[in-house]
Amino acid sequence: MAIHDSTTGNHAPWFNMSCGIAQKILPELSEREAEISILYSSGVDVRSISHFLFISDRTVNNHLANAKQKLDSRNVAELRSSILLRFLVCQITNQNYSARDGGKNV
Repeated sequence: MAIHDSTTGNHAPWFNMSCGIAQKILPELSEREAEISILYSSGVDVRSISHFLFISDRTVNNHLANAKQKLDSRNVAELRSSILLRFLVCQITNQNYSARDGGKNV
């Protein structure tokens, strides 16, 4: 999952996530809610998200509201914290598996 820049044909450099990781760290969310929440948590503003995904600002805000509710976050700061914590735990877990298995990706 990555935001695609229609003018250059490239993915936006500030967001490039391997397939499947969003579902792994945010199984409660739909794919679109996870995508938008991760982008927003990465510091991308609502206007930029809506522009690159070809949806309205209101739709972005609705997805963020749904994500907050599903993750029991009272505000966007808690949503960001929850996503970043889950991402870090996922990264640490993968590194531990990798080190234990001799550097092989599992």
